[in-house]
Amino acid sequence: LYVLFIAPFMGGFWTGKRSTKHLIHRYMGLAYLTQYALAWVELTRNYDSYEGSFLPATIALNGLIQAWSAFFSFKVLPELNDAGYYADKAVLSRSFVHENAFFTMMTMFGAIYYNNPLREQLRTTIAGRVLEYVYMFWPYVLVRPLFPITRFKDAGSTHKGRSAQNQQFYEVGTYLVKIFF
Repeated sequence: LYVLFIAPFMGGFWTGKRSTKHLIHRYMGLAYLTQYALAWVELTRNYDSYEGSFLPATIALNGLIQAWSAFFSFKVLPELNDAGYYADKAVLSRSFVHENAFFTMMTMFGAIYYNNPLREQLRTTIAGRVLEYVYMFWPYVLVRPLFPITRFKDAGSTHKGRSAQNQQFYEVGTYLVKIFF
């Protein structure tokens, strides 16, 4: 709790002099952390009510807003094949941020589709039906080509963005992803 909320407030992350840029991204991030905490509370206290809850859909919507606000706000990020995700000496690639928007859209669709009232509402219009079929059967054929692709094999390939210690973490993490994915 201290690391997620109190320390950033005390450091001026949301309210200080340095917080004048990217306000939508900052405050939606704060809302995301709050929603995430509330979702865990709801899930652990009353699982049956969580099944029909709109909270997962609002979290996914917030994530989608975060993804697009990051893409449009952080134009200074380099457009690289190297995602920069496993870097401790470099920044994220803008391509990775853009790619993340696709996966967030998939999460948003899942949150809508697994909520019975939202799924029924989606199915009431022709556009909703088309959206349902696109995301059910062809998301990687029709939607994915609109987004860049970053690969694990390209991670760390530019600007020597990893220290030796982080290189070992990357190799173990990549190996585990290959096993379990």
